[in-house]
Amino acid sequence: ESTLWLYVDSEENVFVSEVGNSRITKWSPPSYSQRIVVAGTGTAGVDPKQLNYPTALTIDGKGNLYTADTDNHRIQKWSPPYTKGITFVDKTGAPGFSANKLNQPSSVKLDSTQTYVYICDRGNNRVQKFTLSQCP
Repeated sequence: ESTLWLYVDSEENVFVSEVGNSRITKWSPPSYSQRIVVAGTGTAGVDPKQLNYPTALTIDGKGNLYTADTDNHRIQKWSPPYTKGITFVDKTGAPGFSANKLNQPSSVKLDSTQTYVYICDRGNNRVQKFTLSQCP
């Protein structure tokens, strides 16, 4: 089990990207003793319910979780109750070089106004900027 990324929301829930387990889990206060899987099935895959090497994650003000699904070359949005993801950048799952394609995205971050999402497109050696309104 490899952990690469943590995110703590305003309610002090801790979200953990379990890279090697192809899932994202949540630990909640006050005891942080029970892990809940909120994204991914634990098996790598391309299905909307699956992730493949999820690295970075962030959460917007509405509770939507965004993750860099690195080996699927996409960004997935998971809305509460987090039953399946919606791909909003690079729907093909194959690496590419054009402006609407990604190649092993490794980080995803929202700006302070939650208007833009920035993606570290590692395989293409660039940072991509998209408006959040492009996301379904």
